[in-house]
Amino acid sequence: MKSMVWHCFLALLLLGSYIPANAQMADLDRLDEKLRKHLENKMPGWSYERIEPIQGSTGVLIQVWKSQHRSVRIVVVSKKSAAEAKESIANFPRNAREAQPWQEAGDEGYAWGYDQRQIHFRRGKTIFDIEVGADVDSDSDARNLTWSERRAREKTEIKRWRKEFANHVVDAVDAP
Repeated sequence: MKSMVWHCFLALLLLGSYIPANAQMADLDRLDEKLRKHLENKMPGWSYERIEPIQGSTGVLIQVWKSQHRSVRIVVVSKKSAAEAKESIANFPRNAREAQPWQEAGDEGYAWGYDQRQIHFRRGKTIFDIEVGADVDSDSDARNLTWSERRAREKTEIKRWRKEFANHVVDAVDAP
C-alpha cells in the first residue's frame, strides 16, 4: 500500500512539473502565432521561419525573418514575472560589457555587439533579443559603391531594421 501511495505521489509530482512547461510552451506558441501574423501583415515580402531552440531549452521561441539580403533573428524568453525579467535586464550589462542603453522600444533594453546589431530588451515579463544582418555586398548596386559607402549602408540598414522589428514586436505583444 505504501508503495502504491508513493507511486501516486511521484506521478502527481511529475505531472505537476510538466504542466507549467506545457503551459509555457502553449503561451510561446500563441506568441509565435501573434508575432507571425502581425509581422506578415506589417512587413510584406519578408519570409518567416521558426527555429527550434537547442535541446533541453524551455521557455524559448526563435523566429528568423528574411528579405533580399537582410535577416532578422528574434529570440523570445518568457520569464515567470516582470520582476524576474527586470532583474535579468539589469544584469545584462555585466555579461555584455559593450552594451549601451537602448530605449527605442519596450520597457528597457540594451544595444550591443558588432555595429550594435543586437538589441536585448524587456516588455513586461518577456525578454526579446533581436539581431539584424544586412548583406549589403550582395545588393544589386554594390559594385557601384565604394567600401565606405557599403559600410555606411550596412549601418543604416541595421539601425533601420533593428528599430522597425523591435517596434513591431512591442505592438504585437501589446495588441489584444
